[in-house]
Amino acid sequence: MNWSERTDGNRFNKTTVVQGGAYAMRMGISAAFARKSSAVRRELNWLTHRMGNMAKDHVDANFRAESFIDDTPKRWPDRKRKVKSRPILVKTGKLKNSIRVTNRTRNSVSITTPVSYAGVHNRPVGEMKQYGPWRYPGRQFMGHSRQLADATHKMIITRLNTAMQV
Repeated sequence: MNWSERTDGNRFNKTTVVQGGAYAMRMGISAAFARKSSAVRRELNWLTHRMGNMAKDHVDANFRAESFIDDTPKRWPDRKRKVKSRPILVKTGKLKNSIRVTNRTRNSVSITTPVSYAGVHNRPVGEMKQYGPWRYPGRQFMGHSRQLADATHKMIITRLNTAMQV
């Protein structure tokens, strides 16, 4: 038997699986289970979209706070020469504005930046990196954050519990 075929030779139809009803009864599952699984599937698609936006918003918040927000904010080192007119890591805004959600699957979300010098700056706070003749202190703006992980975990639990009550 082919994966996409039932035992009677007819093909599966996604709309019949989503709608439940007579198809669900023929397959021996209840219409309530079909509704719940459909609701969970819709929530998972929405969740990965929302989690990507949350991660991008978190990076933007790091730039505004001039620190990496984890359990506690880790302040970025100051510049050697004070420039009061602009925030740290923002001269043209190219790096800050280049952060994008590049890949969404059912199981993961990726945010990246195509800016070549992003890796030089995105080191753990205080770690120095040689880039050409200059040394730059680490000013992490992307990476694993406990605060972001807790917020996404809470959102996932809440949304899936709501979906299961359909």
